[in-house]
This record gives sequence, C-alpha cells and structure tokens, in this order.
Amino acid sequence: TLLKHGVLHMLRLAEWSGGAPAVNEYKPKYSGLQYTELRRRIEALPGWFETTASFSVQKIEYQQACSLLDETEKSIAALQTRQTGLHKEQLKYEDLKRQLELYGDISGAVKSGTRFSFLGFLFGVLPEASMEKAKTSLRSFPAVFLSLPEKPENKTLLIIMKRDETDIRKLLAVCGWRDLEIDPALPDLKAGAITDLDLKISSLKKEKEECAGAIKNQIFSRSEILHSVWEQARAKEIYYKIQSHFGKTSHTALFAGWLPADKKNALEKDLKTACREKCWCEWHNPHDLSALEKQNVPVCFSNPRILAPFQMLVRNFSLPAYGTIDPTPLVALFYVIMFGLMFGDAGHGLVILLTGLSARFILARRTDSGMRSLSELLIWCGFGAILAGIFFGSYFGMSLFPPVWFNYHAAVSGHDSGSGFVRDIYGILKISVYFGISVISAGILLSMINKILTRNFIGFFFEKTGLLGAWMYFAGIYAAFYFVQHDYLALPPAPVLIYSLALPAFLFMFKAPLEFFLHKKHKFTVFTIIDFIMEWIVEMLEIASGFLANTLSFMRVAGLGIAHVSLMAAFFQIASMISPEGKSLYSIIILILGNILVIMLEGLSAGIQSLRLNYYEFFSKFFCGSQIAYDPIRLERSTDAKL
Repeated sequence: TLLKHGVLHMLRLAEWSGGAPAVNEYKPKYSGLQYTELRRRIEALPGWFETTASFSVQKIEYQQACSLLDETEKSIAALQTRQTGLHKEQLKYEDLKRQLELYGDISGAVKSGTRFSFLGFLFGVLPEASMEKAKTSLRSFPAVFLSLPEKPENKTLLIIMKRDETDIRKLLAVCGWRDLEIDPALPDLKAGAITDLDLKISSLKKEKEECAGAIKNQIFSRSEILHSVWEQARAKEIYYKIQSHFGKTSHTALFAGWLPADKKNALEKDLKTACREKCWCEWHNPHDLSALEKQNVPVCFSNPRILAPFQMLVRNFSLPAYGTIDPTPLVALFYVIMFGLMFGDAGHGLVILLTGLSARFILARRTDSGMRSLSELLIWCGFGAILAGIFFGSYFGMSLFPPVWFNYHAAVSGHDSGSGFVRDIYGILKISVYFGISVISAGILLSMINKILTRNFIGFFFEKTGLLGAWMYFAGIYAAFYFVQHDYLALPPAPVLIYSLALPAFLFMFKAPLEFFLHKKHKFTVFTIIDFIMEWIVEMLEIASGFLANTLSFMRVAGLGIAHVSLMAAFFQIASMISPEGKSLYSIIILILGNILVIMLEGLSAGIQSLRLNYYEFFSKFFCGSQIAYDPIRLERSTDAKL
C-alpha cells in the first residue's frame, strides 16, 4: 500500500519524539543490497535508458535474474572489446594521416627525412605471392602500402609510424622483404596514400557502428525481461527500506513519516483496508510542532515546471526551511532582469536563446535534469537579453531600430540617449542603485514575513532585517538622496534624523537585554551590561556598513552593462580602422569574432554576477535553510507533491 501510493517520506522511530522505549527496531528478513547491485548492473548496460517495455511484469527468481544478466553481459563484452580495439586502430590511422598531411608531397618527406619526424618510409621489393601475407601480418599496425609497378620487379613504398619500424621490419623479413635505395625520381603518391587512409578510417568507423548496433540489439532483444528484473529488484530494495523503518512491540508494528496533507485521506483509507481496519493512524500537523522539531520536517518545492531552472538555483544554495516562503518566483524575476541589464543586446540574446533551445532539444531524452534545467536557464537569459536589447535599441552592437527606453550606446559614449532620465553613465548607475534598493527591500519584506510565519516576534522587531532594521535602511536611503539632491552640502533636518535614524538605533539597545531575560543562560553581572553595549555597537556598525555595501554592490550591474557596450564599440572601432566603410572581408571577420568573444565572455560574467547578487545580496536578508528534502518511498523518483 505504501509503495502503491508513493507519497510517504519515512522516518525512523528514533527520529520521532513519540517513540517509546518498548519499541524495538524491526529486523528485515533479507538484505536489499543484493537487489541494489542487481538494479545497478542493469542500469550500467549500454543504451539501457533508451529502452522501453510494457507494464506486464514477469516474475523472475533472483538466481535466474543473475544468470540472465551474466549471459547478457557476456554477450556484449566481446562486442565492446572489439569496439574498443577498432577505436584504437582508428586513432592510429588518423594519427598517421595527420602526420602525412604535414608534408607537401611524399617524395619531399622522404628526401628530407629527419629524426624529428614521426613518419617512417620503407622502400623495397616484396614478392607478389607474399603481398597479402604481409598486409595480414601488419594489420595491427597503421601502415599504407603503395605499389610502383615497374619492370622487372614491383617496388613498394611502405608508410608507417617510426615507433613501429622495428616490429614491422621483423614481420617483413619473414615475408621476403628486400630493401632498396629510395629512387630520387619517386612520383608523388600523397593523394593516393590519403585516399587509402580515408578508406581504412571509414571502414573502421563502419565496423564500430555495426558493433554498437549489435550491442544495442542485444539489449533491446531482452528489454522486456530486463525491465521485469529491474522492476522487481527496485521493488525489493524499497520493501527493505520500508521494513528497515518499522518498529515493533510484542503485538504491533509501527512506522512514522511525512506526506502531503492532500494525500492523507486516501492513504489512511487504503491502510485501513490493507489491515482490515486493525490499525491506528495518528496525524500531526507540522505547524503545531516546536521550532526544534520543525527542523526535521522535509521540504518539497511546488513550483510550475517553467520555473525549474530557477528552482535549481535555489536548491543549489539550500532548501528553504519548512513554513517559510519559497523565493523561486522572485529569483526568476530578479535573475532575468539582472542578466538583461548586464547583457542588454537583442542580437546577442537571440544567440543565447537559440543555444538554449538547441541544447534543450539535444538533451530532451537525457535523464540528467540538471543539464536540462541549465539549457532552460539559457533560454530565459536569452529572452531577458532580447527584451533589454529592444528597450536599449541594441542589436549586435548596432542601433538598427529606435530604442523603446533609451539608447545605451549613446549614453555610454556621451551622446544624446533619447531619454531625459538617462543621459550619461551616471544615469545608468542610478538605475542599478534603484534596482538594488528594490531587491534588498524585497529581501527585507520576505524576512519579516518569514519571522511572522515562524513566530519569531523578537526577530521581527529587533533583527537587522526586521522592522527596526528596515526603518533604519529606508531612513538611510532618504538621507542619502537628500544629501545628493542638495549638491552634497546638506543633510536632512535634525528632527528628521533623530526620528528616522537615532530612534530605531536607540530601540535596538533593548534587543540584547530582552533576549537575555527571556532565555537566561547565565547570571546577570556588570559584564553582562558591557556585553549588551558591545553587542549594540557591533550591530549598529554592521547595519550601517552592511546595507551600504549591499546596495552599492548592485553597481556591478551597470558596470557589466557598460563593459558590454564598450567592448562592442572597441571592435567596431578596430573594424573601421581596417575599412572606414566597414565592408571589407577583414573588418567583417573582426566584427564576427568580436561578437562571439563578447557573447561568451560577457554572457558568462553576467550569469555569474546575477547568481552572486541573488545569493549574497538577496538571500542573505531572509533565507533560512533546511537540509531535509521530501523523498517519498516510491519506484519513480519524482517529488512534485505539495506539502
């Protein structure tokens, strides 16, 4: 029943506070390790994940399954060995061809033979009756036989790798080989040698493909029975895992776990049916647990599939603690905006979008969800860059169409940008600062909501990202803008500073005493008062310097955007120096290479900096991590249920 529903994240009874001393650990009747090994052997078969099978599972005994796998592995082992040998032989011939192509013609290579060359040339006479025997003997070496039909005897030029010369001479001696002086008038046979090598390489590739097809056929011909074995091995593994989580008394068996709230009634109904109503289900709401017990509640994301790449970014940082807000939707919004502001070019964005779509198509059948999410992230980044490029009027570094907002290139170069708000670089910096304030404000708001959800009311009022911290941050922003608007000559009036900055700073003094008297970890002494004062001073310094650094950190958004425009301007300048009209072949090549370099360099930088700003400037304001992911007992690994 538990496996049928596949929604229960099981716990060992020792992890649950409701366990009793009289409960003993259940001893499974068998070990699941042998079935784990069986499953892994099947999954290691080449092309296994490409196979499909019907749902009619055949019952197969363990020994029979092992024999089947032994037979399957043995049948493909010889083919794999042959495939490996062919691959090595192909590499040898490709190496020989590569070395031969370094010379203009064979006669020149023979005449200028040097100890620094990797090629060896043997010129001589081989009896016609021994020719096939010689070719067969030298099959394990990369070599090209070139015959020169001349009277009274047929001369042969043998091209080999110098490292094989000693072994080859021994084999040729058995076949009656006789060395001759190389004829100075030797005709150029390079084209024929290259053709011969190409034919051999093509033949080896074809044989490799035939081996791969034969291996695939061996697996596909047994796919139905192999899937049956896999299903049974996986089921046995999970049965063992379920049993290992059970506890027992003299007359009862017990188990505990977490499941989504909307799955509770269906599971309870089927459990009672399976036990003929002889079971007792006790349900606990995680919201009724203490803060310490909540740390053991598993966490599951419940975002739409379209947000999978940003969920991956959040998951790589940590899981959000149970009962707190999942920031994935906001991460999606902020990441795309950040990338667009730093990489604002519609043409470059289109290249990234097409790259992401191509990667997504190629990886469509792969089981690696991380790579699929990464390709989808490229699609999102390309989309953001295209929108930003349209707003800034930038298409492969050119202003092909009028900008919707302002001309980024004109603002950077000091020309009219077409917008009264953004006239120069300082206007671009102002945008990045405003954006940074918005992101940090969102982080503070999420922090306050999380503190309410987790009933951390002291933190809601007295922490850096609580009510008093937000009060001081927005007051500091007001004071900074007031100072700038008055030409850096005046601060807000004293009453405003007192009520906006001094008052919340004073209220922060009550944080340490309040926590001390609520939790009382030691006796109150004169040193306790000193600790209160020092803690308050450090916190004030941290708030002032931390919020300032966090806000100014967003100026990197403008910095990378300006660098993007400047690099493109530099390549256009170089192209114009070669050809003032920009129509020569060399100027076009420079522009193409410049665009490729900017896309690769700036794209990577913008992606990394967007991630950094989310992790260190946004997440640091509110994120509370958890280490327990919702992992229900099931045959398929999917955790889309909502807790």
